Amino acid sequence: MNAPYLLLRVQTESDLRGEIQKKIDEFLDVYSLYQRTRLSLVKDDLKLKAYELRMLDSSFSFQI
Repeated sequence: MNAPYLLLRVQTESDLRGEIQKKIDEFLDVYSLYQRTRLSLVKDDLKLKAYELRMLDSSFSFQI
C-alpha cells in the first residue's frame, strides 16, 4: 500500500485549528462506525483518518 499524502493550505493558526477539528470529527465518526461494525474496510479507513490527524497534530496518538 502506498502511503497517502495530505495537502492543506491554511492561512492562519485559526485555520489550522479548524482543519484539525474537522479531522477529529471525521475520525470520531469513522471510529464510531468501526466500533459498531468491526469491518476491516472501516478499520482501514480509521487508520487513514488517524494518519491524517497525526500529520496535522503530532501530539495525536491512536492504536488499534
